Amino acid sequence: MMNKCNGLISFLVFLLFPFTIFYASAKTSDDLALFISVAEKIKSLKKISYHYSREFSYPSDNYYSKSEGEMFVDFSIQSDLVGFRFQYWNSATFSIFNNSEIFDGNIKSKTINISNKLKKSSLEGRSPIYNSIITLRNILPLIIEDDSVVKYISDTTIANKSYYLLRFETQNKFPDYLGMGFSTTTEQLRFYQTLIVDKKTLLLLTFLQSKKGSKDLNRTDFIGIKIDPVQL
Repeated sequence: MMNKCNGLISFLVFLLFPFTIFYASAKTSDDLALFISVAEKIKSLKKISYHYSREFSYPSDNYYSKSEGEMFVDFSIQSDLVGFRFQYWNSATFSIFNNSEIFDGNIKSKTINISNKLKKSSLEGRSPIYNSIITLRNILPLIIEDDSVVKYISDTTIANKSYYLLRFETQNKFPDYLGMGFSTTTEQLRFYQTLIVDKKTLLLLTFLQSKKGSKDLNRTDFIGIKIDPVQL
């Protein structure tokens, strides 16, 4: 495993901004070009590591959950199965996917569970992939091509620095774990997905997901991103 990311950047102090700041629909070629540029940037990555932080805040159910750990993803060798390999670890657990097996370890009990005979569905439901760089790498080209998905762009300032905001709205569907398609709902729901993007690097910093008429929020942060990190 690679060394843990040092010096967790202060992006966890991002304020949750109101979605009403979005006004300009991405209908012009320049607007769509920004979506395309971000998608191409992610697609160009060969290896990436970051501190992954995921929060579920559901006031409607009086529920809150947070998990975090160190994520390493290798896109450089095109896997026959899903197009990537990964390592994820925190103080309690680790997971390693090498295209053939998934190793799930419990550090406290010193046990390892090995899964083989894998299918794409074997990666669904795995926490470090939820709304991850992997998800967005796959789903953004589909979003760009889908005219039924409403797309917006804007700017925001966080800690005196300006960032792009990219939002896309979907009706009765949201990106699945791998981002290779959508999970659908049985009831009428409109989902708002918002990306905070660094203007200089075009790297994703935060992914927010909410629903119309609800204060429930899913949030993932990608902190201390390293491009082409050294893997142990």
